[in-house]
Amino acid sequence: MLFTLAVILLVMWLLGMISAYTLGGFIHLLLVLAIILVLLRVIQEREVRRMGENTHRAVDVRIIATTHRDLAQEVALGAFRQDLYYRINVLALQVPPLRDRREDILPLAQALLGDAALRMRRQLPGFGPGVAARLLKHDWPGNVRELENAMERCAALALGNQVQELDLPEEVRLSQTHLSPVRGSVQPMELIVKEHILAALAMNEGNQTLTARQLQIGPSTLHRKLKSYGIIGQTEGAVGPAHSQRADLSSAS
Repeated sequence: MLFTLAVILLVMWLLGMISAYTLGGFIHLLLVLAIILVLLRVIQEREVRRMGENTHRAVDVRIIATTHRDLAQEVALGAFRQDLYYRINVLALQVPPLRDRREDILPLAQALLGDAALRMRRQLPGFGPGVAARLLKHDWPGNVRELENAMERCAALALGNQVQELDLPEEVRLSQTHLSPVRGSVQPMELIVKEHILAALAMNEGNQTLTARQLQIGPSTLHRKLKSYGIIGQTEGAVGPAHSQRADLSSAS
């Protein structure tokens, strides 16, 4: 009884929040089965009625729904309403897990570290030796949220002006390189080379000359690789936090 009352109050509160968006906007909903059934009518009729009122209010909103489950499969199993599925499945975007797009790990880490450092009023221009390699080795089962928490931890614990390996969470420090195929798929050689080059570049804080020497390739070869990756033109040190990277790019332009 108490649970049912709590669900009803939660739905009413949500409907009250929706009615505030009569001039247009977006609503971001986590798909919780306890409330989506009530919201079905709101989606269909595009109107709500507040508590104590006798008239309906038209709403003009866009709904962004997120879930980690396969809704089509849930519908087939009878665990999700089919009519609701077809009402919200207007434009579906599949976002791969972070482990399947490792080229995004370092840029995201740089941006998240920059944001955390800014909130804490700290100066953290980049990563120390070995940090970038550790970030690339970790599988990030918690995806971007786990990476965000890791960068916030680093911003809080870093003793100097750089993030060191000891500042990383233990599970990130202990991550091992996955040399065997993961989940039945083999990474293309070019992707492995790209990840290794970017990790070396980040370890050397953007110093292309030193990176080329350590990789035992010519500077012109490294230059062509970076150009093909779309990051050529960044100044040395551009592998630091996002605000430093934006500043370097602005000065370069």
